Amino acid sequence: MDKLSKEQRSKLMASVKGSNTGLERKLRSSLWSVGIKGYTVNFKIKGTPDIYFPKCRLAIFVDGCFWHKCPICYTKPKSNVSYWTRKVTENQKRDKAVDSYLGSKGYKVIRVWEHEMRNSIDSVVTRIRTEVEECRQRVAIARKDH
Repeated sequence: MDKLSKEQRSKLMASVKGSNTGLERKLRSSLWSVGIKGYTVNFKIKGTPDIYFPKCRLAIFVDGCFWHKCPICYTKPKSNVSYWTRKVTENQKRDKAVDSYLGSKGYKVIRVWEHEMRNSIDSVVTRIRTEVEECRQRVAIARKDH
């Protein structure tokens, strides 16, 4: 049984931010601190990535473990189960559709789980840095060839 009243739970869930969350800010700060720049936020492509590198066509999404049903630490809700199950399932379907669409248009997509950010932000930054550096090398080679 939920420890919060229906009204308290509703207010709490309504307060959850969809963008510029603490985790997103922490990731941007960590990228900046190691010299990874050249990204933008809230870029208007399908799915609206949390962080986007236009020159690399690299879209990064920071996914909450509850909201996107993390296979490692998702916890099934205890109240209003049918609503939340449907909501989370729709989120997953949308994520797959966005990944498929962006991939078909030549974008690289990286999805980062909330628990990855909390457990080892350094490994998340390393994964992103590797992708950005590889992209920048491809861009530099392409410029030389032209």
